[in-house]
Amino acid sequence: MFARSESIWLRIMPLEGGIFLLASALFGGLLAITPVVSLVFLLMTVWYGVESVFRQRARHTPLLDMGIIAGGVLVWFSPGLALVAGAARAVLTGSIAFSRPQRVYFLESDPIAFWQSIGFMLIVAAALSYPAWQYWKTKYANRRTAG
Repeated sequence: MFARSESIWLRIMPLEGGIFLLASALFGGLLAITPVVSLVFLLMTVWYGVESVFRQRARHTPLLDMGIIAGGVLVWFSPGLALVAGAARAVLTGSIAFSRPQRVYFLESDPIAFWQSIGFMLIVAAALSYPAWQYWKTKYANRRTAG
């Protein structure tokens, strides 16, 4: 749909009145909801894939299991890792920028605000990583007691 959005819109543009309103609203709604639905299905796929690795099975596939677990760990910890990477980049460059409200803090001119921003990013990274840590800690604790 995204690849053909121009041709679809060219068919909607000549329409008039209520039909144009409905077609353009439906098209815009589909363009807006498709990425959200795709993300939800990706997260569900990762969730059920990881859950399947930790269940009793008749056949074991260690290489595939490690790949699924690695993907799951990456997805679970990626928000925290992205914030830590952003904080590290800010320390290396000496500036940190926020989009809302539009602010840029430089280490040279405003060190207090700069370090407060770095601290904020690291606190949020820890807050986002804590549930992931609890989930994976539980998975491996259950695996050790079961096996």
